[in-house]
Amino acid sequence: MTDEPLCRCLDTRLADDVVEIEDATGKVRRFEGEALLLACASHYSGVKPLPVGEAGATSLLSGEPGWRVRVEDVEITLTLSEFVHLALHALPPSQVQRLRTHCDTLTLIGPAVYDADGKALQPKVRVPTQDHPAAR
Repeated sequence: MTDEPLCRCLDTRLADDVVEIEDATGKVRRFEGEALLLACASHYSGVKPLPVGEAGATSLLSGEPGWRVRVEDVEITLTLSEFVHLALHALPPSQVQRLRTHCDTLTLIGPAVYDADGKALQPKVRVPTQDHPAAR
């Protein structure tokens, strides 16, 4: 798996409630509907880590080892912590702005979820006050 590109448009759009996560070996895990939110909530709370294999590519947001995440019509490389905060609408403003610079079509960072300054409008968990560390 190569590190580039960090964010790219896909030829086919995934359903709105589907996410695919690719690990360093190229194995893809698919999460759909409420299973995705439950997996993210379990990971966030420390109950059960997301079962996604080993990190490989470099995160667009932190430069730490991450996973290729396919959501909507975008593939982006994120750490698990960054992905979980994205899925739970709880990224810090600086990370929202960076994503908007590279992946402006992603509705998960659109105006229904974050204001113009990148502040989460209705986060599902507490938003970090600063950029959070890479995956636990």
